[in-house]
Amino acid sequence: MAALEIITALSILLLVGVILTYLCGKLKISNVFFLIVAGFLMSFIKLQGQSLVVFSTEFLTSVAIIALIMIVFDSTSRFRVREIAKETSFALEVSLLFMVVSLVVIPIVTHFLFGFAWWISILFASMMLGTDPSAVVSVLKDIKHHSITFLEWESVINTPLTVIIPFMVIEMSKTFSWGTIVGSFLEQIIPFLQQIVTGIGAGIVVFLLIFKILKGKYLEVLTPVTLLVSALLTYVLAEGLKGNGILAVTALGILFGNVYFQKKETLQTFGQVLSTLFEILVFLLLGLSIKLPGSWVFYVKALILFVVYLALRGGVIFLIFKNTKDRTIKEKVFMTLNSSKGVAVAVVVFFLISLGIGREVIDLGVLFILYSLIVSTIMGKSSKFFLHVEAKGLK
Repeated sequence: MAALEIITALSILLLVGVILTYLCGKLKISNVFFLIVAGFLMSFIKLQGQSLVVFSTEFLTSVAIIALIMIVFDSTSRFRVREIAKETSFALEVSLLFMVVSLVVIPIVTHFLFGFAWWISILFASMMLGTDPSAVVSVLKDIKHHSITFLEWESVINTPLTVIIPFMVIEMSKTFSWGTIVGSFLEQIIPFLQQIVTGIGAGIVVFLLIFKILKGKYLEVLTPVTLLVSALLTYVLAEGLKGNGILAVTALGILFGNVYFQKKETLQTFGQVLSTLFEILVFLLLGLSIKLPGSWVFYVKALILFVVYLALRGGVIFLIFKNTKDRTIKEKVFMTLNSSKGVAVAVVVFFLISLGIGREVIDLGVLFILYSLIVSTIMGKSSKFFLHVEAKGLK
């Protein structure tokens, strides 16, 4: 595409995205589902026999990664460690237990429902480990409630897993056989731990650097730009050292949010604007990229699998919170059904498209995103019933 065509396409997408986001804010609902649907509908618009909006896979993946960096940094920079220690513990327990249960049960159900190869079924299960509570948080952002805090921290913990584990599965699949599965898994453990340690370490190093630069200074233009560059540099540094870039950005965001900086609120507003911009763009691009199957049987099977997924998630949440007296059954159901998939899954989907891996597993992943967003949007509208709090629309 020529430069003018790319700029025109991006301008149209962002205009549609901003309008939809504004309308969804007025209606007190999440914009994510409608952005994906709008992107999907725009893929049918033709101009002189060609699609009006077309981007390369490399461009889609790059935008998705930048969006993920911005969103992770913005969300983690708003956490206060002293306020959420309890919810972090619960989130960690739920994330780890659900990871184990999901990687055992979901591949089996996926294999028998869709006939996928075992490694493809495991790949799909690993893609669905992450959650993104934006469908609820976007309409309940001004309300403090321990269930919402739990969902936010669960997302912080499991988002890196969504990015790391699928690529571990792809590496294991190259030499996959039932006789060598244990050996292949053990071979991936050291690189997995290395990604965690190196990622966190890179985040700390970059934070110390920007802390030294920004501690006593605030420049109207350069300071926000420095912060943006720092988040991108953190990801690049961690990935270059074979670490996990998302964990690095998570560490950077948490440290930034819990250490004093001049005009921190102004800096966070700048980050929020950028993360919102890229989030709108990513979900529209995801909608443009999908080709949903024509068979209704596929949709029914996907729905059955999604119900199994929610049942497993509910079982884990009820088990972890069984001895807590400050969690009602309604709150547990609310946390169970808020399992929406976000930008991290979109990043993996774009990578799979670029690798040419399993069109059906990509279609199934997109359907899971849509199903989860529909349920989470309903939960956001039902917050008064489940949490006794009410969503506030845009003013």
